[in-house]
Amino acid sequence: MRFPPIKRPPLRRAPVVPSADNKRISQCVRLGDIDGARRVFNEMPERTAVSWNSMIIGYFTRGKVGDAETLFNSMPAPTTASYNAMISGYVRNDRVPDARRVFDAMPAHNVISWTAMVRGYVKVGEVSEAEALFRRMPERNVVSWTVMVGGLLREGRVDDARALYDAMPERDVVATTNMVSGYCDAGRTAEAREIFDSMPRRNVVSWTAMVSGYAHNLELDLARELFDAMPERNEVTWTALITGHAQCGRTDEALEPFQSLIASNSMILGLGQSKRMAEARRIFDRMDERDDGSWSALIKGYERSGLELEALSAFASMQRHGVRANYPSFISVISVCASLASYAHGREVHAEAVKLGFHSDVYIASAMITMYVKCGDLGRRGLVAAQEHEDIARMLERLNGMLREVGYVPDLNFVLHDVDEEQKEMSLGWHSERVAVAFGLLK
Repeated sequence: MRFPPIKRPPLRRAPVVPSADNKRISQCVRLGDIDGARRVFNEMPERTAVSWNSMIIGYFTRGKVGDAETLFNSMPAPTTASYNAMISGYVRNDRVPDARRVFDAMPAHNVISWTAMVRGYVKVGEVSEAEALFRRMPERNVVSWTVMVGGLLREGRVDDARALYDAMPERDVVATTNMVSGYCDAGRTAEAREIFDSMPRRNVVSWTAMVSGYAHNLELDLARELFDAMPERNEVTWTALITGHAQCGRTDEALEPFQSLIASNSMILGLGQSKRMAEARRIFDRMDERDDGSWSALIKGYERSGLELEALSAFASMQRHGVRANYPSFISVISVCASLASYAHGREVHAEAVKLGFHSDVYIASAMITMYVKCGDLGRRGLVAAQEHEDIARMLERLNGMLREVGYVPDLNFVLHDVDEEQKEMSLGWHSERVAVAFGLLK
């Protein structure tokens, strides 16, 4: 691979001028319309580093590594963020040797560069290489430490991971939850519980890690005790508890929490989360009573498991049984249509959404936009016309301006760690929830 010559002084961020076009590129990339993004890029009278970097990230996201390389090689003055985009893109596509060549060719590194490279080695199982690079890092942030702790745990080096964890200057809930899971995987639940109890704050993932750890190690009474104390539960927690009881032959106790319609629906969701759809379907078929939540749980499970045709079949069966489709089922089936790029099915679902009054819901409308783009038909027959699409862009600009006026600053921590600050803000500005809000305001 050829790297362009570095102009001095290097790494200076270019002034942001064509921000509207940059945001259009980011929007197209997020909607999966990489060709549309390239058209905007090609028509720009002036480009900043963000323009180039957004296109590079877009190509890598779509698996078009060669196009990303060609674009990078034609950059007049790559920045640190450009090199970071290449490193992260190669890592995303499991081409760690190529990522390392870019890393070694950089005129200077920042903490994002180092962390992306460490993450790449961990991802492909080369933990010793990751560790060697981590030791050389001139500065580290909480993400760097967390990635390395996770790599050591992945190799089963629990004590080494604990030593590194103890050396962290600051810890977040992700790093601590990783240690809880690592100890549980090694069967050392007492040490896992010690760390869990010391956490200043916990989220549902932390609770689930500890409950799942107990269940995995067949310490079912402790698992149930902690489960009952949980302030919030998710499908993974329910599934872990059931599986643990079933493995010990305590089937009656496993089914005890699930003697209601709501609990059965939760069980189907939990099994779907684990992609155990045969079991989820058996529970569904044995239910004496089903509601829209039962059907949407089944459809969601099929969607998560990559069983798109089964999801469509379940949605059709739901209608045949006279059950009114609900919000979650529409979201799932629209995602399935987008995944299949099935325009015919998408139009049928769209028509049903209109009939039931869901078409004006901002999130469903946003999902429909994505679906039509992936079907290649947004411009001609999609949910919104081209003019409406431009209106959304203008409304987002107004939203961003109003938010800044009242002092809002987007939280850039723990998101998009491998891009620079401007690209983080631009990407967050086109987050799907904001697109939905803009669409709702226009309506």
